Amino acid sequence: MKDGKKLTASQREPVKIFEGHETEITSIATFPDGKRIATGSVDKTIRIWRVEDGREMKKWVMKKNVTAIAILRDGMQVVSAVGDSETFSEADWDKTVYWQLW
Repeated sequence: MKDGKKLTASQREPVKIFEGHETEITSIATFPDGKRIATGSVDKTIRIWRVEDGREMKKWVMKKNVTAIAILRDGMQVVSAVGDSETFSEADWDKTVYWQLW
């Protein structure tokens, strides 16, 4: 910083910016190889990105908002949970909204 103060971890400048989602990202996961990440968003998409240059490698369009994603250990499949965040309440937390294996 210009004033000589150190930045905390939450205030550091981004190392890389991945552009493509139209609204908030709700989830992010790293592939086991460390070369790719997956992101899920309220824009109803799941995107796979190459970490090295930030290039979008794959995009899936879902029918509902993506609320969570996970990558299986083999790195070959992405699991997602999707739902309508506008109608999702704390009472729904014990229910699986919808899981899809890609």
